[in-house]
Amino acid sequence: MGSNDSSSGNGAYVWFLANHNKGRSAAELDEALHELVSAVMETGKPGKLTYTISIKPDGNLETMVVVTDEIKSTLPKFSRRGDMWFATEGGELLREHPTQTGLFDWEGKEL
Repeated sequence: MGSNDSSSGNGAYVWFLANHNKGRSAAELDEALHELVSAVMETGKPGKLTYTISIKPDGNLETMVVVTDEIKSTLPKFSRRGDMWFATEGGELLREHPTQTGLFDWEGKEL
């Protein structure tokens, strides 16, 4: 087989991936896979990597097709914990209950 020939049977997909888009797709997939594995290990949550190939007839030549691809990754995210606040009637958020007096009134006093 010459350098323009695809391998038939086993390995045809691997050959295609290595040669499509001058190997850039394979490099992008490799990078996306490493990023996904790192995120999964760091968060302990699942993620997803999808490689989609679209093929359509060229329209000019009977034996020619146009192949495009798309790489999508869904990286897991850390859970963000909620935080408790008090809300006033005016829409403000406060750390302390708005009507409760403090046990110690330190504000404005020198020690």
